[in-house]
Amino acid sequence: MKKIILVFIAALFVGCTSTGVQVTFEDKKSNAIKQAYVEYMNQNFEGDIWSQDLQFYGNVTDPIGYDEAKSLIGLHHELYDDISMSWGDGEEVNEIAFVQTINYPEYGYVSQAWFIWKGTGKFSGETVEIPCHIGYLWGEDGKVINEWQHSDQSHLKAELELSIAAAE
Repeated sequence: MKKIILVFIAALFVGCTSTGVQVTFEDKKSNAIKQAYVEYMNQNFEGDIWSQDLQFYGNVTDPIGYDEAKSLIGLHHELYDDISMSWGDGEEVNEIAFVQTINYPEYGYVSQAWFIWKGTGKFSGETVEIPCHIGYLWGEDGKVINEWQHSDQSHLKAELELSIAAAE
């Protein structure tokens, strides 16, 4: 009788094992994204989480590659002062970003991040707060192979135009 009970309990635990989509929050990939944001804030763009074959989609359907994406991200610090990123109400929750990683059995790992990006334009003097959502698809080698950024880029474009006009 004891053996039957043990077999039943073992079958129950095996039957409860999750085999579908799994969502995690403080895993290695989510924490790597948060650390990359810390490096971004420190103007260090030499992150080792991105593949050299990265396909970067910044509100567009035609991607750019690793080097061009790296230059574009670096442009933020050329155009803005006092850059910060935050998620939460600032009292109970105060994080650089909310990041989760999802394991899709058919597709692999996808990390997603949400945050408010804030900066003061060096040319306009305007301080802006922009809600952002970024998705990251991880390759089999543990590096990000696709990145999708979703945010309002109108202020960035206007600030870039002001910087070009100031250089003329």
